[in-house]
Amino acid sequence: MIETYGTVIFDEDVIKDPQDPDPNRRYKGLGGDIVAFSPDGINWDMQPFPAAGKNDTSSSVVFWQGEYLAYVRNQGSWENGVMRKVALSTSTDFNSWTPKETIFTTDAEDGNPWTQPYALGVTPYGDQLIGILWLLHLDEIPGNNGLGDMDVQLMTSRDGRDWQRVAGRDVFLEPTPGAWDQGRIMVSTTMLLRDDQVYIYYTSSETRHGSGSWGTLGIGLVDETDAAILASNWQTLTGATWARGDFNGDGAVDDIDATILAGNWQAGRGGTSGTVPEPTILAGLLGLCLNCLYTYRFFTEFSG
Repeated sequence: MIETYGTVIFDEDVIKDPQDPDPNRRYKGLGGDIVAFSPDGINWDMQPFPAAGKNDTSSSVVFWQGEYLAYVRNQGSWENGVMRKVALSTSTDFNSWTPKETIFTTDAEDGNPWTQPYALGVTPYGDQLIGILWLLHLDEIPGNNGLGDMDVQLMTSRDGRDWQRVAGRDVFLEPTPGAWDQGRIMVSTTMLLRDDQVYIYYTSSETRHGSGSWGTLGIGLVDETDAAILASNWQTLTGATWARGDFNGDGAVDDIDATILAGNWQAGRGGTSGTVPEPTILAGLLGLCLNCLYTYRFFTEFSG
C-alpha cells in the first residue's frame, strides 16, 4: 500500500499505463511531493517529486500528446497570505519533471483575490481535456485566507496548457443545503468513463473550508445507497434532513420522499433523472433495505 515519503500524500492520482514495457511501472501515481510506481495498483514504490515543491492540495496527472502532465499547486502572495494558483509540470518518462509553471489563476470576473483556484482535476475525453476546477470563495474579512465556500466549474483544453472556461463560468457542482455535502465539494480525482456514462467521485464535508473536517467520499448518483438512507429513516415524522431521507424538505420521511427517489433513480444529484424503476421494483428495494436496516445503518451519517 502507499505510505508517505517523508511527508503527507495529498490526493494521490493514479493512472494505468499499458504502454510502459516495465510491468513494475504499470500503474503510476502522483501527489504531494512524491511519485509512485506499482505492478498491481496495491504495492507501491515511492520516489521523490521535487518539481512539485509545496503541493498540499489535490494533484492530477494524465498522459497527453506524448507526455505526462501533472497539475499541482503553485502560490504567490497577497495581503492576507498565500495566493493559490494551478501549475503544470511535465515529463516524458515519469522520472524527470520540468519545474512547475503557473497555467491558471482567477481574475477580476471571478472575484480575485477573494476567489482563488484550489485544484484542477483533468480527464482526457476524445480530442480534448476536461478540467474540473475547484474554486475557493473566501469570506471578505480582513486577514482571512482560509474561511470560505467551495464549488466546482468546468474548463477545457486541447494542449493541456491553454484552458478555456465554459458555460459562462456557471457552477457545475455546488454544496447541497442540509445535506452531507452542504459545506464544500472537492473533486479529488479524474472522471471515470464507463459504458457511455461519466462518474464523478468527490469528497465533501458538512463544514466550510477553514472551519472543520475534510469530510467523506461520495458519488453524484441516485442509487441503492439513497434507498438505504430512506429505509433507515422511514416514517420519521419531524426533524429529518436531506442526508436522512427527507428529499422534499418537510422534515418527514414518507411516501413523498419515496416518489422523489424513484423519479430521480440513477440521476446525478441535482441533474436530470435517468431510468425510473417500476413501482414494484422500488417497493422491493425499499423492503429489502428495511429488512436490512441495521446492515445499512452506517449510511445514515455522512459527517467527516
